[in-house]
Amino acid sequence: MIFFGTKSVYLKAEKAEIKSCPKCNAKESLVNHFFSKYFYILGIPIIPAPLHKWGKTVCTSCEHILKGKALPLKARKVFQSQKDKARPKWWEYSGLLLLGGFLIWNMVNHSLAAKKMIAYLSDPKKGDVYFYEKENGRYSTIKVRGRKTDSIFVSFNQYETIEFWAVYGLDENANYLSKHGMRIEEIIEMYEAGFILDMKGM
Repeated sequence: MIFFGTKSVYLKAEKAEIKSCPKCNAKESLVNHFFSKYFYILGIPIIPAPLHKWGKTVCTSCEHILKGKALPLKARKVFQSQKDKARPKWWEYSGLLLLGGFLIWNMVNHSLAAKKMIAYLSDPKKGDVYFYEKENGRYSTIKVRGRKTDSIFVSFNQYETIEFWAVYGLDENANYLSKHGMRIEEIIEMYEAGFILDMKGM
């Protein structure tokens, strides 16, 4: 199975600037047909292939085909002008549209998640657990022990892990020892600086 590559697509037809077919002499029978290519991945069109646009002149009566220098000079100029104006189909950009939609959705989702997280951090509760990255690049947890107006009392987990996915297994009461006071503002700053990565129950 071919997962990526290029495919041809028919763009449009225009009347050719030739009065009669040089083979069968049929009048007003020549038509210019234009084609292009687009890149695809897994069958999904991503973007039109630049500089991959071509065409041919076909007689509708005898199906004789004329290309390039077989056309008179005036007809060639008209052919080139028509080819330049032939535009890709909108669906040739489907992959880009899907990617753009996904990126917008991801940004909106991330923004909403960040607002939700800050709302939780601004109103901490006893028992809240924050998963964070330490300055040494390892991961551990912080547990909220209590709150007093704009400050909280926390205990830092005495254990740490190299892999973030393993940090969730460190949340055991026996792993938290001494208490420390912190301003709620400091916790929010840790999140905005990228140190606090997640919160239990989020």
